[in-house]
Amino acid sequence: MTSTFPRSQLDIFVEISNADGGVLASAFNAVTLALLDAGVPMSDYVIAGAVSYVQGHFLLDPNRLEETSACPVLVAALLPRSNSICFLNSELRLASDNLPTMLDLVKMGVRRVFEQLDNDVVRPYLYDLIEKKNTLK
Repeated sequence: MTSTFPRSQLDIFVEISNADGGVLASAFNAVTLALLDAGVPMSDYVIAGAVSYVQGHFLLDPNRLEETSACPVLVAALLPRSNSICFLNSELRLASDNLPTMLDLVKMGVRRVFEQLDNDVVRPYLYDLIEKKNTLK
């Protein structure tokens, strides 16, 4: 919702202090949490997840060993309310027949993170705002 802050610039820096895989997806999710914490109005959240295909198995949220095993890893960032993909990346060649399954897994993972974020972070904050507003009346 950039119209809320015209002629403004928001710089976001992510510092990774320790990584055991999922760095890019975690960075997307950390930025979303930072924006929520800062009170920046958003019409939807950007939530990311990763899926790898290792030895014939699909793995949601692979660790560093699974990501570096010379197998394809798909990282996707979605807008969960509209179910739109806003970022999609794979460093290695990915078989086209695996793509639908990998996307479905990422969407499932993102949906779970979205529900958790909405229930445990956003709703309690909104309830606090409503309660404060009612006490001021």
